[in-house]
Amino acid sequence: MTNRQDKKEINLLISLIFGLSIFGLGINNILLNNNHIVIDNQEEQLIFSSDYWNFSNIEILISNDNWSESLVDWIQVNNGTKNDPHIIENITINKGHIFDGHCITIENSKDYFEIRNCSLLYAGILDDSVIFLKNSSNGIIKNNSLTYNEAPSIHLVNSSNITIFDNLLENNTDNSIFFEKSSNNYIENNLMIRNEYQIDIAENSNNNTIFNNSLGASLYFGIRVYDNSEYNNITNNLIYNTGIHNGIEISESNYNDIIGNNITLGLTGIEIYGSNHTTFEKNTIAYNFDSIIVSKYYDVFPENVIINNNTIIQGNKLNIMYTRNSIISNNIIYDMYSFSYLTTVLLVRFSNNTQIFGNRINSTMKNGLELYHSNNITTYNNTIFNSNNGIEIMNSNGCLINDTTISECNIGIYLEDANNNNITYNLLNYNNYSIIAQGNNNNNYFGNNTRYTFLEQIGIYNFNIIPYGLSEYNLDISFNIVDDTEILAESLYYNPIDVALANSLLFIEIEINETVNLLGDINITIDGPINLNHTKG
Repeated sequence: MTNRQDKKEINLLISLIFGLSIFGLGINNILLNNNHIVIDNQEEQLIFSSDYWNFSNIEILISNDNWSESLVDWIQVNNGTKNDPHIIENITINKGHIFDGHCITIENSKDYFEIRNCSLLYAGILDDSVIFLKNSSNGIIKNNSLTYNEAPSIHLVNSSNITIFDNLLENNTDNSIFFEKSSNNYIENNLMIRNEYQIDIAENSNNNTIFNNSLGASLYFGIRVYDNSEYNNITNNLIYNTGIHNGIEISESNYNDIIGNNITLGLTGIEIYGSNHTTFEKNTIAYNFDSIIVSKYYDVFPENVIINNNTIIQGNKLNIMYTRNSIISNNIIYDMYSFSYLTTVLLVRFSNNTQIFGNRINSTMKNGLELYHSNNITTYNNTIFNSNNGIEIMNSNGCLINDTTISECNIGIYLEDANNNNITYNLLNYNNYSIIAQGNNNNNYFGNNTRYTFLEQIGIYNFNIIPYGLSEYNLDISFNIVDDTEILAESLYYNPIDVALANSLLFIEIEINETVNLLGDINITIDGPINLNHTKG
């Protein structure tokens, strides 16, 4: 009798002892049929170079490249090179939530290997992983089914050059894929559905690629990158129905790229905390409660964040907080819904030195862009329409609003307690009010703006100062006007007939709300060749 025949008889005896058959396991959405695998009615050819084996309480352990010591048929010991790897295949391990231990462990291995066509299920009662790689490299994990496990399905620790593709990971109550201190790995074309977590890249895991995966119906996150994990690339993934958490989250990790993903039906599409040099580009983010959130993590302020060329559909807001030296450009944001009326689509708060340009915002009666406690923000070449307020500048100083088209809004540009801002060369089309300033606004510069309305002609501007509130008001208003500025500060509902309108003529209407106690002075300072014709108080 040959050695291989001996091993087959041993294997047959083990199979009889455990008495399990792959046809009796009831694996969801998987059928084996004439050397093919059918997953959700999609059929793929399997590679068959060995028989099938079915076990329960078994753990395959490879340590220190002891492949040659394996005398079982389900491990093919080859040369361990790239062209002739060791192979573990066609084995079913059903732990039945009874037996502890990993299903497959490879540690301290540098030989090339493949794990393929295996079914691993009901494992992990003591937080053991299903496939566990530690201090290992040069592996391929493909065409496996990992289902109903209670531990990380594929867990890498300090491992590299591992390719994970074409696997089914379903109904697991922990991470589908979990990297710790693992770099230069590739995750592609896996189907991950109804898992508690999906993909975690953690603890200095760098230069990993997550490409073209489908992640659906997770209880928590879709993809997380955290704990100083850098230079990872997350591209062309479909992430949907992430429950009460985020599609993609980056935390305390720099130089990561999020490109071309489709993220729908989650709490927040993309969220970043305390991370620098992060790029969001060409993503479609649809039907999430919030679309993008960027914020600090304790005292770590995100810098050099690029949000470019994304499409935002039916989300709540883009909340950009505590950023420095960032770019928000060429995004399309439309048909926004809100659970709270008069919120803001693109909200920039406590941020400095950020550029906002080339964006198109249709906010459906929300505010388009708000600068709140932010300084030296540059906005240009944006298009904002169908909003409540097109642009709000509140408690923000030194900002440039330039070459922006604001159309069919209630208020085109609204200022409150804002100083030293430059508002020039904007096109204000068919808004109920073109510009309103409230509170203390000093040394703001308005020039070369153009206004079209339903009632007035080109070149006439609407500039109202409307204080509200219960506190005492001491109103201090200051304008810098240049020769070619034409301003009419009036409401479409109040068109004075006793004022002759001409070029370089300023009309200021001050409306006092009934709840205001105006006990202070109204001081209007105007620098420029302007005739003050009328004041109403």
